[in-house]
Amino acid sequence: MSRFFGNFVYSLLIAALVTLLLADSSFSRKTNPPEPTVGLVLSGGGAKGFAHIGVLRVLEEVDMPIDYITGTSMGSVVGGLYAIGYDSEELTDIALRTNWSRLFADEISRRNLPLESKMWDGQFAATLPIDEEGVRLPTGMLEGHKVTILLSRLSWHVHRIEDFTEFPIPFAAIATDIETGEAVVLNSGYLPEAMRASIAIPSVFRPIWIDGKYLVDGGLVRNLPVQDVKELGADYTIGINVSTDLQTTDRLRDLVSILNQTITIGMLGNIREQEQLADKVLQPDLGEHSIQDFGSVERIIEVGETAAREYYDELKAVADSLNNLRGTRPDRPGIEGLDAIVIDEIRVVGLEQISEERVLRGLKLSTGVELCPEDIEEGIERLYGTPFFERITYRITHEEDKNLLTLSVTEAHHDEFNFGVSYDSYRRASIRFNVAFRNLMAESSSAHLTMQLGEEISFDGRYFNYPQFGDLETRFGAQTRLNYTRYFTDIFIDGSRDSNVSTDAFFGEVMLGPLFSNLALVSAGFRTEYFYQTSAIGEYDFPEGWSLYFSIFGDIWLDSFNRKHFPQVGQSLEYRSDFSLPRIANTLAFSHHELNWQGYYQLADRWTIGHRLRAGHSFGEDLPLHRQLRVEQYPDAPGFRLHELPGRSLITGQGLLRVEPWDNRFLTARLGLTNSFETFTDIAEGQPLFVGWAIEAGFRSMVGPAKIALAGSRENPVLFQVKIGFDL
Repeated sequence: MSRFFGNFVYSLLIAALVTLLLADSSFSRKTNPPEPTVGLVLSGGGAKGFAHIGVLRVLEEVDMPIDYITGTSMGSVVGGLYAIGYDSEELTDIALRTNWSRLFADEISRRNLPLESKMWDGQFAATLPIDEEGVRLPTGMLEGHKVTILLSRLSWHVHRIEDFTEFPIPFAAIATDIETGEAVVLNSGYLPEAMRASIAIPSVFRPIWIDGKYLVDGGLVRNLPVQDVKELGADYTIGINVSTDLQTTDRLRDLVSILNQTITIGMLGNIREQEQLADKVLQPDLGEHSIQDFGSVERIIEVGETAAREYYDELKAVADSLNNLRGTRPDRPGIEGLDAIVIDEIRVVGLEQISEERVLRGLKLSTGVELCPEDIEEGIERLYGTPFFERITYRITHEEDKNLLTLSVTEAHHDEFNFGVSYDSYRRASIRFNVAFRNLMAESSSAHLTMQLGEEISFDGRYFNYPQFGDLETRFGAQTRLNYTRYFTDIFIDGSRDSNVSTDAFFGEVMLGPLFSNLALVSAGFRTEYFYQTSAIGEYDFPEGWSLYFSIFGDIWLDSFNRKHFPQVGQSLEYRSDFSLPRIANTLAFSHHELNWQGYYQLADRWTIGHRLRAGHSFGEDLPLHRQLRVEQYPDAPGFRLHELPGRSLITGQGLLRVEPWDNRFLTARLGLTNSFETFTDIAEGQPLFVGWAIEAGFRSMVGPAKIALAGSRENPVLFQVKIGFDL
């Protein structure tokens, strides 16, 4: 009874307040017709911002009218989407359907990487930009490409609207000018860009340029933008504050917690000032959740709803009073149906070095046909998968009776320094450095200089380009390569390691061939190699000294893996034949042929089966030792040691079953058959295939994939094998 009486009195007070506002002449001039208006203010808070959705659910239940919305950071995302017509249930569905860890990983689908880029995929633990001043740290760990694409898709139906006050609910996002430290109110332009700027957490997301300002997360200066919703025209304001509270000393145990506390202290004063401007502030109790807790979306939404329900009667009384004064109940806007649209023209803006023709060719979109968001996103992913663009956004507008698709691109002007480490049970630790150059001497070309230090040392230079031959539409790939590698080859006699031979090899090669999409390359080329062999351990009999040979080769390469490490689906096939013949002035005559084929097939969401097959044969007495066919490192042949089975012919095959019980954690069982022969006819004559097995645990680490395996075979009953980092 007392609660009812309190709510009744509160409603009378609200009614009296609104009556006084109506009597004020400045208020009458500000609103037409002179009705009391409500502003909703949503704070930033990272993953905790999903609590806003739970509060919105309750505000809808009580019929709270919402006339204006302002938001900062995650509050700008939830608020912006609500302003253009999404209701709380639709926002809940989006929040639960989205894989936030993959979204913020910013990974490009591997199928959209150019084939030459797949050589380097998964090879490095860190990438740093290089500009005129040298190697530097990036402006943020993530570009936010996938976030922008998601926001562009969700706001598809309002791309044409530049004035955010023309949305179903007028809206403004808050960002920070990182140069001046001032708040920037984004109430016009392109909505996905505004929301992306507002969530640009410094050091996490790279700042973006809008109207000549370099913008980052608005939470730095105004995490609860109450004053801004008042300036839009709101009379009664409701703030939802999901900001992080200050932590007690017992929880300040590491660098990250101290850094977060420092940022929170800087934000707290402004938050308190803004709270004083609001008529009502709700603060859900999210103490157990952090700004990175994107794995608890459903629970965070529930916390927001629970917090709002504690004030249900009060909110209901306010809503009823306002609606009675306005004479209407709120009519929630909905999403206009727009699944596909006919694009009449495609424009590209922001190009400097790359031609529009090449961009459109990579985009692979036709005009005059219906396109849905997924079609456009697929094309943009293909472009973004190349190393030539730092940023790509799209927008659909209507101009002169035409539907116009405009791509805004920012070319990547800097080159890259890449760094990776590796450890395995056989070759021990290795470190790899790589410098990648873009548009070197030709448009859309790439050059890579790589140095590897460890037991095996190598220096490698590659230059890849897309030559055009007349009017042919076929896309060709051309590569020039120079390489030095020091190989160490173990020699096994009767199952025991007897000797080790060192080879210093220098080679250069050129190749050319047609590319088929981003999946396959068929090429032919010429190679010359100069090498020196010497024994490092033991007394194995081999021709010591310098040798030179020339060869021609043919190569087939197909790669459709969905990811480099622990793939779920896709095929990888590499076949190469080298011919070193006396007729081209060779000192060595031989041929070498090798096939590597892997396939993976997804049985269920977390279950994958796969196969690996490696087979090869070589002819000629002059075959260099380092070109002979031998078992490579695990998992090439489970149950066998590196180089243990040499021969002119080699076959190793295996089947595997993999499960991912937790995200990025893998368990794999392998069963394989392996042996080497003088010729493949030895199999028909009864020479056996050896059985090997392995049980492997793997995960994705900071330095790359990690695998720990227990393996065995009749020849090696138990082998413990470890591999961390890039593939050698």
